[in-house]
Amino acid sequence: MAPSVLRVAAALSLLPLWFACTGGAAPSKAKQQVCSPDTGYTCTRFNCTGYQRCLDDGSGYTPCVCNEPRAGSNSDEDAGVSGGRPAERCGNGIDDDRDGRLDCDDADCANMRCSPMAPKDWQGPIVLHSGAAPADCSGSFPEEAFQGGSEPSGAAPSCSACSCSGGGCAEFVDFVTGTSAMCGGDTCTTSFNGSCGEITPACLQGSSSAYLETRLPKRSGCTASEQKPTLEPAAWKTSVRACGLAAVYNGGCPADQLCTQAQQDAAAGLPLCIWREGEHDCPSGKYSEHQLLHRELDDTRGCSECSCKTPGCEYRWRVYNADDTGCTTPSLELKSEGQCVAVNASAGKLRVAAAISGDGSCVAEGGQSRGDVRGAKPVTVCCAP
Repeated sequence: MAPSVLRVAAALSLLPLWFACTGGAAPSKAKQQVCSPDTGYTCTRFNCTGYQRCLDDGSGYTPCVCNEPRAGSNSDEDAGVSGGRPAERCGNGIDDDRDGRLDCDDADCANMRCSPMAPKDWQGPIVLHSGAAPADCSGSFPEEAFQGGSEPSGAAPSCSACSCSGGGCAEFVDFVTGTSAMCGGDTCTTSFNGSCGEITPACLQGSSSAYLETRLPKRSGCTASEQKPTLEPAAWKTSVRACGLAAVYNGGCPADQLCTQAQQDAAAGLPLCIWREGEHDCPSGKYSEHQLLHRELDDTRGCSECSCKTPGCEYRWRVYNADDTGCTTPSLELKSEGQCVAVNASAGKLRVAAAISGDGSCVAEGGQSRGDVRGAKPVTVCCAP
């Protein structure tokens, strides 16, 4: 046989093997087909038997999808086989029914849709349950992403009334006298309360000059009551629970999209959203409806502490010449304690007066409401219209 004939025979002998591998007839050069359009085939990927589909124009195949039973299963029945053929489980990223189409690309998954992936730095997709008591995450979106809310609120606190105990004016004043300059050295104290009187401090010992310092005796001060505010709990006007997918699959969608439920079970009718920590504008594209939520409440409400004003007492000390027995013309008049002055004594005697005025009552202050409730830890959510 001529060499050219042998080459033709050898080529023909390989044709059945080519048919077995591709599952179709040899394509004509005009159509450049390598498989039968829209036909499923067995394939091998990483030692796992899977399935792929011929493209509509017959020019190539979809990627090989490895089929595996559910974790822990060991039978076709457990893997969803019915009548000898597996049933498609929509949303698991597997071509369960082995028709070369999976999830969003499979007619069995009419409840699935292709949705844009979250852009860089964003997370999702999620759905938002909102209301006074948002629904738990379940169904197609079972994983809680975060909780929070919008429009924080909280009534102003009810502050307890402030009061003071103690106080009162001193019943007398002290004249501290001595012979050393600046009221140093040995001194003696004479308490006095009257409009005119003679004092004979022993430490003057008949001296004609002395130093005198005015003081107030120790007395009980004012004690303020404790502030005990009453606060109603802070709350969101609208509480939110964000729920995400348990797993993310491209399943039959373009490379930049995900296969998600068209009707989100318990979340039916809710739009898909993406989210990001902090305050941001929405990215360009499908996710354009902006919401600003907060994860936490910052409650600064409270009441100012109770305090007391110093009692309204007024004190005056007067010193007279020894011969001014009627105390008509003071030689010195002092209005604050702690003052040290030089005085003329008469044989160790001084004529003084002390005037005490005011009711000595304590005036309570404080107990004013302050602060408010604000959102903390902002989260930006952008949803599809």
